[in-house]
Amino acid sequence: MNCIGHTGRIEKLGDAEYRIAHGTTHMKNSTPGNGSMNERTQILIVENEPTIALDTQGRLESMGYDVPAIVSFGEDAIRKAGELHPNLVLMDMILKGDMDGVEAAGRIRARFDIPVVFVTTDAGDPRLVGVMRSEPYGCLFRPFEDMALDLAVRMALNRHRQEAALRESEKMYRLLVENAGDCVAIIDNEGVYRFMNELGARLLGGTPEDFVGKPVSEVFSEEIADLNRERVSEIIETGEGRTYEDCLNFPSGDRWFTINIQPVKDSSGNIIGTQGIARDITERKKAEEDRARAESLLKAALESTADGILVVSMDGTWTTCNQKFIDMWGIPDSIRESGDDNAALNHVLTSVAAPEKFLAEVRALYKNPERESFDTIELKDGRIFERYSHPQWLKEEIAGRVWSFRDITTRKRAEETMKAHREHLALINQILRHDLTNDLVVIQCALNLYNHSPDEECLKEISSHTEKSIKLIRRMRELESFISRHKKLQICEVRDVLEKSVENYSSIIFEITGRGRVMADDSLSSVIDNIIRNAFVHGKSDRITITTKESMGMCEVRIADNGRGIPDEIKEKVFEKGFRHGATGNTGIGLHIVHEAMESYGGHVWIEDNTPKGAVFVLRFVMVH
Repeated sequence: MNCIGHTGRIEKLGDAEYRIAHGTTHMKNSTPGNGSMNERTQILIVENEPTIALDTQGRLESMGYDVPAIVSFGEDAIRKAGELHPNLVLMDMILKGDMDGVEAAGRIRARFDIPVVFVTTDAGDPRLVGVMRSEPYGCLFRPFEDMALDLAVRMALNRHRQEAALRESEKMYRLLVENAGDCVAIIDNEGVYRFMNELGARLLGGTPEDFVGKPVSEVFSEEIADLNRERVSEIIETGEGRTYEDCLNFPSGDRWFTINIQPVKDSSGNIIGTQGIARDITERKKAEEDRARAESLLKAALESTADGILVVSMDGTWTTCNQKFIDMWGIPDSIRESGDDNAALNHVLTSVAAPEKFLAEVRALYKNPERESFDTIELKDGRIFERYSHPQWLKEEIAGRVWSFRDITTRKRAEETMKAHREHLALINQILRHDLTNDLVVIQCALNLYNHSPDEECLKEISSHTEKSIKLIRRMRELESFISRHKKLQICEVRDVLEKSVENYSSIIFEITGRGRVMADDSLSSVIDNIIRNAFVHGKSDRITITTKESMGMCEVRIADNGRGIPDEIKEKVFEKGFRHGATGNTGIGLHIVHEAMESYGGHVWIEDNTPKGAVFVLRFVMVH
């Protein structure tokens, strides 16, 4: 069966699930980010016509979307939505079974909060009235263009994200208001409370319900009510907020507050009330001067990192430091006890890789005490520190400088490892995109030819390229395995690995001599297998001789075949990633794996000519005697 815009074979997966099979594996019950390298938008198709469903699947996938499943019953749609949690559901209004698309969509949205875009052919369908009342995320009328489909999907996803963000914002706002530790109230222009949080009501001796709807004059004295009216009038006139300090009388006694009052505006920008946020500063008022220096020091410490911390006063003596700082820089007890910053600086300079640059930055900051600074420092022993510095403020004056040091050596090494891993993944992605696309184009062309004029050669061509694609995927899996399993090297018996590898090639006559122990890992078998496969597939070899011996203090393994040989001009190029040669050239990955593995083993690999014909792959390993 053929679908518009997509050619493939229809497979029935269940009572009401279908998919297109065209050489690429479709994972059932997959979820975004679970077992795939790329997280793409997943769309569940609910359609009672398999042909239309598969055509829609092909069009969506050509746009870059994933279609994890296709169902035709409303009950199955609800079940699949719960299993797969797709980003969006494309829902036909008319489904198989007793449940229609409108009911199924309502249940999916209620249970799983998944956006639904309806699809229908009849613009006069009475169900559309119910659809519009449910505020759908979109509705498509067949027939529709790809652009309309893509636009409907994008608009639905965007609206769903915005709604989710709005709900989260409202939730966070209420959570913030109720847990901020401040009293919050909203008063309209008539002086009536329209909102009060729990803390504010508790200070007044009640609950929010006791005060919402009451005028300020019934809650506070007339004097305070008059003062509030004056402030509100000022804010309405200027349109700007104000902050005040007031002493208010509560059942529990007098309390000092800073009260920030801001205008509340409607969607047209008109001021419809004011919001007041009152913070209790009673204790601060009582001990403000005594605690000023301690609060400044605490604030400076909290604003810096919790690693190696040093605080230096304006006169060049240490105010405080933590043990982490002492340990990171190896500061002697004599310098710590004296608190002499110059002596400490001279000691630190002996440890950094670029002392002149380090000292220049320190002097620039001391010369400009208001400046902040952030940079990275390399030490002679290989460690890497982040250095952050900012001034310590006491009221409106700079009292000193805070230095913070963080050891990021492990993180930097991890970043280098991740960079190498990303390069490998990029290589895999590049090969898969190129080779699979070519094979699929050939398969599609062969199918088109077969549809017009059935010919066995077309089927053979399809089978050949399908098998080639499957082999490519297996080779990519092998490369992924090599990357993930590349662990610390261990002692390996070369003979055992060789004998295990040749078992996979019954049509080749092998002669294996010699033994040796080398430093390698579990990927050594992949190295040997790639060389033998290269000789068999590209060299057309039917006899291979493998010798192991000691040479120049290393273990040398020579794998000699009787095949076509390798021209001198490409002997070095064959190890480059993606290099291909001749009609049998495949992904260019196998020998690249060999080269990368040998480099990681601390060894080498090269190619020589065999006599009278063929090629010799020479592997040299670090030998274990």
